[in-house]
Amino acid sequence: MRLTSQTIAIQSGPSPRATGVVFKFVNWGRIEVFLVLNGKEEKAFTYYDDELHFHTDEFTNCTMQEALELYHKKDVAYLRS
Repeated sequence: MRLTSQTIAIQSGPSPRATGVVFKFVNWGRIEVFLVLNGKEEKAFTYYDDELHFHTDEFTNCTMQEALELYHKKDVAYLRS
């Protein structure tokens, strides 16, 4: 076996902030949430509309990490109710 080395570039600095959000209704109440980051749609998460509810204002100027934290917070609250 031959070992090779690789260089990995890691960017430091602030995460990009969302300039928009897109909700895509897939099927059976499943909704995919995409954040618009640097002009590109990036999938953040999927949820079911009978369990959780989101509004576009909640994602204004947030990072992907903040969006995932919001999803987690709402999901935990739903599961505990």
